[in-house]
Amino acid sequence: QSPHANGQRSIFSAVGIRRDNYTCQHCGKHLKDDEVEFDHIIPVSKGGSSEEHNIRLTCFDCNRDKSDDYVP
Repeated sequence: QSPHANGQRSIFSAVGIRRDNYTCQHCGKHLKDDEVEFDHIIPVSKGGSSEEHNIRLTCFDCNRDKSDDYVP
């Protein structure tokens, strides 16, 4: 299930943004509210979950470059 389903985006937003400090976890770019993307560290397509430990903040470009690859 996506972190955007059933209103979970706000939960992941609060936890993920605070934990990752508005910073892309791939390139280090400081992100504005409208630039924040959520990335599954282990993609759902490869068995990853939508739990907090498997979600991190990324910028649009890094999230698209990663696609469904596993990039620790």
